Amino acid sequence: MLNAIVGGKAGRTNKTVEKNTPWRDVFSHKEDLLTASVFERLSYLDASKFWSILEKTYKFKENENTEIRLLDIKFWPRWYDSKKSINYTEPDMFLVFSQGHGKGKTALIVETKRHDNNAQSAAQWVAQINAFQNQLSQGNFSEIEIDELYYLAIGGLGSYGQDFIKVRDEVKACLSEADGLHVSFFGSSWLHLTNTIKKVSRNTHLTHEQNILNDILKALNLAGYREVVDLKTIVKTNTETHSQSLLALKWTKT
Repeated sequence: MLNAIVGGKAGRTNKTVEKNTPWRDVFSHKEDLLTASVFERLSYLDASKFWSILEKTYKFKENENTEIRLLDIKFWPRWYDSKKSINYTEPDMFLVFSQGHGKGKTALIVETKRHDNNAQSAAQWVAQINAFQNQLSQGNFSEIEIDELYYLAIGGLGSYGQDFIKVRDEVKACLSEADGLHVSFFGSSWLHLTNTIKKVSRNTHLTHEQNILNDILKALNLAGYREVVDLKTIVKTNTETHSQSLLALKWTKT
């Protein structure tokens, strides 16, 4: 949340907010406060643990490397596109991970939406990727030597993630292959992230990790996201086990 305040994304109390409205109610409606509260705390974890949570949420290719490092994290970086000299774009987050000694560097652009309604925009994704390529061409990341880009969307992909493929394919049709930048697209939901963090928290025995994860879960709970239990573990009859799963869907590049 500190990053949201510093970055001018915390907003202002609206005149329509009634007197004595609890701060928890104000927080629950603010996309940027949720984003900052969750991801700034994830960045406090060991980089390999942070990457593992993203890996489980978005179903990246598994990486057993223990030398993963978080090289950079920025909230709402302002990037200009050389094709549009006046306009700029602000992804919610930009991160760079190192995959170990002698391995490549992976950049992540993260675009969050507060709800699951159809809020992700192909035009916004394209603008952010083009602006990132412009940053690369200007040598702004030359000291990091980025090898690949992951574009991560969370929320705004429809109730069942049905919009992910549609938006992704629109973006891929607009991108130029000339720059040679390999871009992989991944989509998930706040609910699936909640389930992932809850599972990780059950398996950690480190007090500082548990404290960080518990704080993240509190922020997600305030926004209305709580762990969904797989019914196959609790619903039984005398003759069969019902295996209806309510776990959130996840969507990856196909």
